[in-house]
Parts: sequence; structure tokens; C-alpha cells
Amino acid sequence: MTNITSIIFIIAITFLSLFSIHLLNKIFKIPLKSVKHESIEGLRGYLAFFVFIHHAIIYYYYLRTNHWNIPNSKLFNHFGETSVVLFFMITSFLFVSKLLNQTTKTDWTKLFTSRILRIYPAFLLLFIIQIILIFYISDFQFIESPMYVFKEIIIWLGFSIIDYLPINGYKDTNLMTANVLWTIRYEWVFYFSLPLLSLIISKHKPNILIVLFTISIMCAIANYIQLQIVFLYTFAGGVLAAFAVNNHSIKKYATKSTTSILVLGCLTMVILCFDTAYSLIPICILTIAFIGIACGNTLFGILTLKISKLFGQLSYSIYLFHGIVLYFIFIIVIGFKTASHFSVIEHWLVVSTCCLLVVLMATICFKWIEQPCINSSIQISIKLKEFFSKKLKSGRSS
Repeated sequence: MTNITSIIFIIAITFLSLFSIHLLNKIFKIPLKSVKHESIEGLRGYLAFFVFIHHAIIYYYYLRTNHWNIPNSKLFNHFGETSVVLFFMITSFLFVSKLLNQTTKTDWTKLFTSRILRIYPAFLLLFIIQIILIFYISDFQFIESPMYVFKEIIIWLGFSIIDYLPINGYKDTNLMTANVLWTIRYEWVFYFSLPLLSLIISKHKPNILIVLFTISIMCAIANYIQLQIVFLYTFAGGVLAAFAVNNHSIKKYATKSTTSILVLGCLTMVILCFDTAYSLIPICILTIAFIGIACGNTLFGILTLKISKLFGQLSYSIYLFHGIVLYFIFIIVIGFKTASHFSVIEHWLVVSTCCLLVVLMATICFKWIEQPCINSSIQISIKLKEFFSKKLKSGRSS
């Protein structure tokens, strides 16, 4: 009997995803944006893809047990957990690096506007698709009162910071997204901590009112999500990398092929020796690997390939949309009962189809939603500052 966790399937579907990106790039002609940290950009795509694989394996067991549990394979569990740890490190590394290397005061309006426009539009599209599917399953009938459904929708539009509520009584509402939105809430906690970090490490200190305001929001979110301290360690790993990247000796050593072996060795050690990446020791080991990549290591050139960087540009949409695609294909199109009797080969064939759909959706979303919104962030932040400036002046005059 073929093993569901066979590495052959992973290799095959990885090449399938890369080939599909190559073809879609020829069709849609996605411009490759210039980035300062190319290895980080290349890493993102693979991390998002591994999260997709992680959930594809979970679906195999979910369809047979009706329980959403982590895989009983260390490798496939780390595809999810280690990827999340590295995603958090990437976030803290990029923003702390900006704080350390800035030559002028941080434009906080621009920063938070760009974050909202980077994260929210794609999420909004996901949520609209989710709502349509829920009402399709409910025969477009209100199972709950319209006002209560409206309340549930408002909560979800806030990334479910307060609580996860099934929409219109549909118990699989959260499952439709493969439970990925919790990570975005942690990222918002980090974003709102940036003025405080800037007060500590930056030469250009922010206004104390900005610091107090963002700390209050950060604490409110942390209270609602019951912040787990272990995830703060992951962000700390990114902070260490931001300091390390300014060290010439570390950067010089990081580009050597021996460092690629060290990075792969650290990743292998975490996978083989730890059941979970969500504890202090594996996070420390992953921090060593991440520092190498942040300082310019390319893993023998893989991370800086054009196809890897294209993969990285699609990473956020791949991360967001893979759950809804898996749910739509396995539960709605095929059906729970039928899919639960699939052989290993049949399951992976369906996952391959899902992979193609995810990459297609991610490409379309990036080109027509993410990229235009990112490009408009500067103009929108300027208009917001002008608006608040006018309001402030009118308030003083009155």
C-alpha cells in the first residue's frame, strides 16, 4: 500500500506548482518586483506551499476520522509549524531592519496604510467567496436571524479577533479557511508593537502618543486572542536576524556553500528531533537557519531563482486561498463520503488539481488585487494625512 506521506508525492507536486507558475507567468506576465532581500522573497513561496501540503495531508485523515488533527508524520507536521515560525521571523526581520536602517522618521500613517492594503483586500475576496459558499450550502436561506448573521460577518471582517463564530450556523466556517487566520492576528500584534520597538532601537523616536495608542491596541488584541508567549520567541528570532544582517562578518560567511549545509542541517535537526516547532529549542535552531538566509544565503542558488521569487510574490494569496480550494473540491464538489474512500493515489491527484487552482487564484489575486492595492498605498496614506490634518485644524479653530 502506498504511503500517504511518501516524499515522492511532495517532489512531484512541488514541480507541478513551479511549472504552473512558469506557464501562468507567460500568460499573465507578472512583473518581478525588485526586493532588497531576494533569499527571503524566494523562501516565502515555498513556506506557503508547504502549509498547503500540511493541510492536504490533514484532509486525508480528516475525511476518514472527521477530526481535524495534526499529521502523525513529523515531516508533514513541520511543513505547517516550521513554515509558520519562519513566516513570523520574516515579518519581524523585514520591519525591524527598516527601523534599524532608516535615515528619517518613520511615516506611521504610510506604514499602517500599506499593511492594511497589503493584507485586507485579498482577505476580503476570500471572505466573499466563503460567504457565497456558505449560503449556497444553506440553499440561500437564513438558518439564524439576519441580524445575528450580520454580527458574525462583522466579527470575521475583523480577522475574528474577538472569537471564531460559525456564520449562519455553518459549523465548518473556520475549516473553510483551513484555520490559517490566527497567524495574521499575531502579525497585527507585531505591527502595533513597532512604535514601541522604534522607541527602543531607532535613532528617530516616534511621537509618544503614537506609541501609547498602538500599545493599547496591541494589548487589546493580545487579550482577545489569548497571546501565547512561544510565538513571541519566533518574532524575536527575526529581530536577531535584523541585527545580524548589519554585521559584515556574518554576511560574508552566510553566502558560502558551507552555510547552505548548516541551514539545511538546522532544518533537518528540527524535523527529526522535535515533534513540534512551537517550543523554545527548535525556535532557537530555526533562528540560526533563518539568520543564514536573511544574511544572503540562497540554499545553493534555489531561493534566488526567478521562479522562486515569482513563487514568493504569490505566497500570501497561496496561504490565504489554499484552504477554501481544498474545502471546495473535497467537501462541496466531490463530497465528504466519496472523498473519504479515495486511495492514496486518488487523494494526491485531487490535491494536484487543487494545487493548480490555488496557483491560478493566487496569480489572478496578486495581479489584479494585491499589486494594485500595494501600489496605491502611498497616495492613499497622503490623502489620509491631509484628511486628518484638516480635521485637526478645524477642531482647533472651533
